[in-house]
Amino acid sequence: MPTVGVKRDLLFKALGKTYTDDEFQKLCFEFGLELDEITTEKQMITKEQGQVEAAKDASEEIIYRIDIPANRYDLLCLEGLVMGLQVFLGKIPFPRFTKVAPAGKGAAPEKLIITKATGQIRPFAVAAVLRNISFTKDSYDSFIDLQDKLHQNICRKRTLVAIGTHDLDTLKGPFTFDAKPPKDIRFVPLNQEKPMTGDELMEFYSTHAQLKAYLPIIRDSPVYPVIYDSNGVVLSLPPIINGDHSKINLNTKNVFIECTATDLTKARVVLDTLVCMFSAHCAKPYTVEYCDVVTASGETHQYPDLQFRRETISVAKTNAIIGIDEPAEQMAKLLNRLLPTRQTGPDTLEVEVPPTRHDMLHACDIYEDVAIAYGYNRVPKTLPAKMHIAKQYPLNKLTEQLREQIAQAGFTEGLTFTLCARDDIGAKMNANIEQLPAVHIANPKTLEFQVVRTTLIPGLLKTLAANRKMPLPLKLFEVSDVVLADAKSEVGAKNERRVCAVNCNKTAGFEVVHGLLDRVMQLLEVPWDKPTGYYLEACDDPAYFPGRCASVLYKGAPIGRIGVLHPTVLQAFELTMKFIDSYVLNTMCAKLTQLKQLSLQVSEGTIELVHIAKLVGLQRLHVGAPRVNLQNVALPALRSLELGSSELGAGTYLEGIDCLMAFTRLRSLTLRNVKIYPEVLQLTPTYAVERMVLSDYRRLDETHLLILVKRFPALSWLWINRCNWLYHPDVYKLKRMQPKLRVAFDVARSDRL
Repeated sequence: MPTVGVKRDLLFKALGKTYTDDEFQKLCFEFGLELDEITTEKQMITKEQGQVEAAKDASEEIIYRIDIPANRYDLLCLEGLVMGLQVFLGKIPFPRFTKVAPAGKGAAPEKLIITKATGQIRPFAVAAVLRNISFTKDSYDSFIDLQDKLHQNICRKRTLVAIGTHDLDTLKGPFTFDAKPPKDIRFVPLNQEKPMTGDELMEFYSTHAQLKAYLPIIRDSPVYPVIYDSNGVVLSLPPIINGDHSKINLNTKNVFIECTATDLTKARVVLDTLVCMFSAHCAKPYTVEYCDVVTASGETHQYPDLQFRRETISVAKTNAIIGIDEPAEQMAKLLNRLLPTRQTGPDTLEVEVPPTRHDMLHACDIYEDVAIAYGYNRVPKTLPAKMHIAKQYPLNKLTEQLREQIAQAGFTEGLTFTLCARDDIGAKMNANIEQLPAVHIANPKTLEFQVVRTTLIPGLLKTLAANRKMPLPLKLFEVSDVVLADAKSEVGAKNERRVCAVNCNKTAGFEVVHGLLDRVMQLLEVPWDKPTGYYLEACDDPAYFPGRCASVLYKGAPIGRIGVLHPTVLQAFELTMKFIDSYVLNTMCAKLTQLKQLSLQVSEGTIELVHIAKLVGLQRLHVGAPRVNLQNVALPALRSLELGSSELGAGTYLEGIDCLMAFTRLRSLTLRNVKIYPEVLQLTPTYAVERMVLSDYRRLDETHLLILVKRFPALSWLWINRCNWLYHPDVYKLKRMQPKLRVAFDVARSDRL
């Protein structure tokens, strides 16, 4: 909702009466407005910028900041506000705005010619002239401020409409609205001294506090819109800036107003609003000199329109809708406080909609003005004739019930964006976006919101990626709509409510999601039965791992998918492997039973060695992961085992360290920053290991080292490399206790105090 600031004393002078703050607040409420704040220019600057130099010279004059409905463009300035309040209070009749021809015998109206080239960038324009206008400092400031308010509101920051106002006495018509390459445009911008080309102007204003926001509107276009007069003098480069040659000032008497636009209707509304408000300052109030606008097709139109549109309303219907009982005569009297109205029958009123009230689109808007004039607080409060009990939409009720039950099954609900990137449902899911029934956004503002989702999976995968550091398992679900293109639908698309669940754990956990599917079907009372219920059938889907995907069918019709997502999909969503999937390991090991050497490394998660038990010929194994599980694995040929990695800053935690004794042929053991205490206390003395390397420990305590060495009685050689916290006397003590043990070491001398 826009806010307009008006000087209190100036407002009261124009209204012809002085009000207290409470009285004026009450008047605003009755008129359908709200007095938002009572402040001063100095207070506003201090509030926005703090105690700065600019606030020292600011005025202490009282300012009323009034909230204006977004569709009441006529109230965005002091002139419109005063006009509306005076009519509302019955002090003046509603002004009759008229367009007139130029004064003087044989005088022709000003002409604005639109060329075909403008169709490439900004095809519409309208124009008008305010003759013999008298500006004061306050009315001039209001004139500029109204243009700014319109630019931010209906003009949508100049993307739809751009306003240009010029001193007509410095120009010579006819005027031409053209589109030219930037290098061919050269003029002196407003308040500057030297001429610039279009390219130079873009560079010059790229750091300007206000204008830099408007540069992208035309910057990348091969041609820029430009308006010039018959002498080639540039009036403006819309929507960026006017020329300095025709700038208006307090002494300007004749103002030429042009509005260029991408929306002709919006341009007409803006022009009507601007000329109606400030025609009050002309020598002949409320008269506007029209201009001839020649379109690119050669048609000539007169602007502004300034038409009073007539609408007829029913008194009985108006009373019924508002909830009052006013006779036609009294209702006409009420409505005249806001709109010109006359009674044309016992139950009909004829309402004239002035050119300032472009918010009047329907009879309902007139009913609203009747309610405002009557007073909302006076409308009697009554119970409706019929009582209606609300009922939840069945689909939404079922959705809520499913959400509750799935949450009770241990899953956490996620609510993700309906819009996503094209790659999220396309390339990242190993799918061709062109073959999907996707609804595309015509003008996406960001790469993240280009298309409406056709599946819930990408949103949940993004949620998993954002929570990678959370402990496993992560079980998420979502019950929401997807949107599918549908030529048979009235709007070309349809919504489908879907359920999606993902399970992220050390293993894929197909059975977890399968169990949830069975639970959901049980809740829906759908049996596991091929003819009458649901069942699974193997299928191929590029988003899933081959051989690990099934289609969910209901009475023979596919209704969903279940399976293990393909590794490329996980990689695309930056779901780095926290663990090596059991199926992947089992499948690999089944095909490589004669493998002699293997290295497994992941940056996050757990590696469970039970899944490589089929590698009976494996002799050398290196495992680097934050967690390594040795339980239930026996590798009879294994001779060398390296655990941990120098790249894992937090080290490696071993589960089942006591299972080392199962490696009966193990001769060499390397531990790189593996957490060995207190877990090493569970280790049964292992006689097989003869050589050991301890490396990359941030803290290797003397006591822990002695305990570890005692657990390997057959140990004959030990290399301690790049280990902190252990120093030379500790190593010498170890040698004295184990005289047969050869020790090589590279330890810090002063890491421990």
